[in-house]
This record gives sequence, structure tokens and C-alpha cells, in this order.
Amino acid sequence: MTIIKEVYDLFEKLYNSTKDRNLKEQLLPIKEEILKAEKSNIDLQSKNLELKKSYEEKISNFEKKIVKLESEIFSLKSKKLSQVGIVRNRSK
Repeated sequence: MTIIKEVYDLFEKLYNSTKDRNLKEQLLPIKEEILKAEKSNIDLQSKNLELKKSYEEKISNFEKKIVKLESEIFSLKSKKLSQVGIVRNRSK
């Protein structure tokens, strides 16, 4: 249970136990603020999930690029070594 839900439940107990209509009217803006806070919390959680997903995708793309670059480096080194070997064989 989130803290906002606990606050809302406490508000509901207070509101329901209040008999004075005037006091109940004065309490309603508090309820609206609690509901706004809950909506903001939900929006933030959603944004957080989007950011995590985006971060994970970027990390995955970077890892793929690293593997590709490592492969290209290995290929270039192999090519260079074979060229050096050919040159050495010709000079003998």
C-alpha cells in the first residue's frame, strides 16, 4: 500500500466520521489534493518505466555496437597479420 493510499484512507475515515456539513465541504479540497498526488505518482511511475525501457534499449544497442567494433578490430588485425606474413615470405 502506498503512503498516498494510506492518507486517502485516513481522509475517508475523517470525512465519514464528520457530521458537520460545513466541515465536510471544507475537507473536499484536501481530497482533491490527495487524488492529484496519486495521479502525479502514477504518472511518475509510468515515466520511470519508460525511462528504464529506453535506458535498457540504449545499453543493448551500445553492447551490439561494441561487439561489431570488436569484430571489425579482430578482422583488421587478422588481415594486417596475414599481410605482414606475405611480406615476410616474399623477402626470404
